[in-house]
Amino acid sequence: MRLIDSQADQNQVFLAEATNKVIGFVEVSLRDVAEGAWTSPVGYLEAWYVEPEFRKQGIGRKLFTAAERLDPYERLFSNGIRH
Repeated sequence: MRLIDSQADQNQVFLAEATNKVIGFVEVSLRDVAEGAWTSPVGYLEAWYVEPEFRKQGIGRKLFTAAERLDPYERLFSNGIRH
């Protein structure tokens, strides 16, 4: 997994690559407000995609796990905040 530089530490994007080709990504952000959320900040999954031919191989899970471990997201997810 490769982390792409973020904007003001609010958005993070991880890429999954195979043979120098991007095959998937996950974008997470910290939002002050999100519909249905009762806490702030809110860890938010903005986008998540894996190319069809690479699905069912655990790539999406690895992308999400990488995002969960990224501070400050790790702090949010470890406290049970999953909005």
